[in-house]
Amino acid sequence: MFQLDKLIKAYVKEEEKLVAVIRECIIANILLYAILIGSYFLWLFLMAWLFKFGQFGVIIFLLGLFVLLIFTIRHFIIWYFDVMILTDQRFIDIQRTGVFTKHVQIITWSMVQQVSYAQTGILAILGHYGNIIITLKSGQVITMQHVVKPQLIREMLASYVKI
Repeated sequence: MFQLDKLIKAYVKEEEKLVAVIRECIIANILLYAILIGSYFLWLFLMAWLFKFGQFGVIIFLLGLFVLLIFTIRHFIIWYFDVMILTDQRFIDIQRTGVFTKHVQIITWSMVQQVSYAQTGILAILGHYGNIIITLKSGQVITMQHVVKPQLIREMLASYVKI
């Protein structure tokens, strides 16, 4: 089900060399994970109270657990498949905003004007992640958020930009 290799093979041509696959740093969503874990513990804590209501309580507990699981799986799928694929000729930006929503941009290096990065906040500095900002010659800006070691990624991207 979760086969990133098939996704890469679908977009990378045979004559291209795969340079890197970049995705969002998992640390950037630490608050969301803390809320999810807290929700699971809270729901398990409420289990005994809900079970006092018999079958109705069991059904409510299972429905709540199902909703938490769906939310967790949805977030994982969006995170896992929201990637930027770098090759020696172009980059492919695959953005997931939902499980069934995908936006793909294929940009050749000759279309890129500037590559920069930004780190905002103490968690970004300590976690060594930030945003990669790619400005195209058309004026469009593409941002890859929460990338690990953005300064190294920026240098790698800049080496392919033809100004």
